[in-house]
Amino acid sequence: MPLCDNLEMVYITKTQKPCSFFVRMMLLGSVGFFVAVGFSFLTYLAVLIGAVGLLVTSTYPCFMWVSIKKPQRKSLMWLLNVLVGSLGASLSVLLVVGSALRLADNGLHANFFKP
Repeated sequence: MPLCDNLEMVYITKTQKPCSFFVRMMLLGSVGFFVAVGFSFLTYLAVLIGAVGLLVTSTYPCFMWVSIKKPQRKSLMWLLNVLVGSLGASLSVLLVVGSALRLADNGLHANFFKP
């Protein structure tokens, strides 16, 4: 998605008009098609990518909320956010280690543009 956002930003700055629905779908569709065809070995890396996504979506917001709001220590919301953040971080570490061991054991069979 950051790639699509950057492509849309470049389009908007060059044309000085908002992106139409057709152009946006063409950008998203072409990028998605290129990734699906060009990087068909991405299933081997799915757990590794998911571990990074889990860290960003569950851990960072919890700890950011604690650091921004500064709730009273040992209150219910503080405990809940620290618990969910710690659980997300530990699961992410376990997923990264597990996927790295799986890749080391099975190997990565990268076939660019070969279905």
